[in-house]
Amino acid sequence: MKAILLAAGRGSRLKADELPKPLWEIGPTSLQDPTPISLLERQIRCLKDAGIDDIGVIVGWRRDTVIERVAHLGVTIIENLHSDISASGTSHSFQFAVRSEWNPLDGTEPVLLMDGDLAYERDVLRAIVEVPPGPSRMLISPLTSKDSEEVRVYGRDGRPVLLGKGLRTPIIDGLDLLGEATGIIRFEPGDHPFVREMLDWLVGVPGQSSGFGYAHIASEHEELSQYLMTLGRLEALPVPDDLLFMEVDFQEEFDELSASIYPRILDRDSRD
Repeated sequence: MKAILLAAGRGSRLKADELPKPLWEIGPTSLQDPTPISLLERQIRCLKDAGIDDIGVIVGWRRDTVIERVAHLGVTIIENLHSDISASGTSHSFQFAVRSEWNPLDGTEPVLLMDGDLAYERDVLRAIVEVPPGPSRMLISPLTSKDSEEVRVYGRDGRPVLLGKGLRTPIIDGLDLLGEATGIIRFEPGDHPFVREMLDWLVGVPGQSSGFGYAHIASEHEELSQYLMTLGRLEALPVPDDLLFMEVDFQEEFDELSASIYPRILDRDSRD
């Protein structure tokens, strides 16, 4: 299995003017190791602990800083080379990885696509890594809040059909709330050609087309997921609701993570 970590963005909502959000330090590496660790480095270590050594990190804004922090961890670095990183969405970053020499969507093994600003206990990752082969799946958390930035997933009979921020009645009438999208998707080998083609359609092919997605290169990977859901190629995989997971969008969330959530994550990890 391979994993792609999205770490090219600027993190403007966190006012990450000097240090990219994925490099913000959340606490010690473990209860036994007091070395500070960032969101991104923590995810890389979790992936390796889960047996995934083939990891690509997509860098863009402050790329030299990110590379300096993670290159020694044995990851493949893919650069988002767009001249204005603020105009480039996560689908565009994903395409840089897909079209690189690394070629993760080669149809040989499952690929995880992951946001770089996540924190979770190791069992969350195991929930999607150890699942038997089947359809491509999006990992969702059944626990939701009233956060307007929360990307929620709605469905029928357990199958996801709609995701987005701020969705409410009458848009969601007749749909069940399945949970919050965690920013972790597992693409099965049989779907790789389809995902490659969909990316080309969304954001375009360098030197050939500008893409047909509504946002073109500014498209986020949630738009890709929505099309996959609509076409019946992406299912929802719920995380057990007693596991700790958090996405960091705002300063207050980062403060909560550092002060209370991450210490609990470390405590649970230590029981493995």
